[in-house]
Amino acid sequence: MRRICEELDHLGKNYQILRLRDVKFPLERYPKYVMILFLDIMKHRDDLIYGLCVLEEFTRAGVKLIPPLKGMYYSDKFSNYLLWNRHLKDEILMPDTLCSINWEISSDFLKKHERVIFKPISGSMGIGIEVVETEKRLRELLNENHALFLQEIILDRGYDIRTFMIDDRIVAQYARYNPKNLLKNIHLGAEPKSVDEMSEIDSEIKRFADVSRKIAKEIKKIAELDIIGVDTLPSKDGRVYLIEWNSVPGFRGAEEATKHNVAREIVNFLF
Repeated sequence: MRRICEELDHLGKNYQILRLRDVKFPLERYPKYVMILFLDIMKHRDDLIYGLCVLEEFTRAGVKLIPPLKGMYYSDKFSNYLLWNRHLKDEILMPDTLCSINWEISSDFLKKHERVIFKPISGSMGIGIEVVETEKRLRELLNENHALFLQEIILDRGYDIRTFMIDDRIVAQYARYNPKNLLKNIHLGAEPKSVDEMSEIDSEIKRFADVSRKIAKEIKKIAELDIIGVDTLPSKDGRVYLIEWNSVPGFRGAEEATKHNVAREIVNFLF
């Protein structure tokens, strides 16, 4: 949010930071645009209903939401998987995935792969993601979360690739390098590197980056998002897997790695 505000100030644009807990609806006057920079409404049922009602009210009032409501509905990990399965499974690889509320089905998936990654269905910054190796831990996660989103572990090359799109343009692409950890999130210690920098570590990255750009463009067609970050994972055996896409993607790593002013690109798109 800080970088967006800096660019808005630099360009002399008027804006207001809205926090859901401080706003009383209906509003006396509705803004032209609302850009959602952080939305954590998935922890409790009533919070979720309240947050979605607010977004629906903005939509009814003719406010341009970024991301739009429909795009947000498509952006949790389960929706990512279902959309991929419906539209792109014959074109794009994705790790073997299960989302279930059933213990027996979940247990069978763990037995099949021996080790799996658990991810909260809705979340960001890698928070709550962990490797699961035992049925005991799997049962605990099911009791805590009521639904399990599980994926096979892909042997990777020490990094993933984020491709950042605004409208129909790719404005930044970079690697998140963390060879000692399965998780590649910047907030979990991954180092952002440009594609050129990563080519000194992995000579094949430019091919993987090209494939990742093609994947991002295909995802953009089905995700119904104006701004999107698409995460892909090059595997040790030379294939590229879609991991997920984000409706409110962080871009600190993109700016650090590429030296490109992504915040300015976002503001220019708005105005």
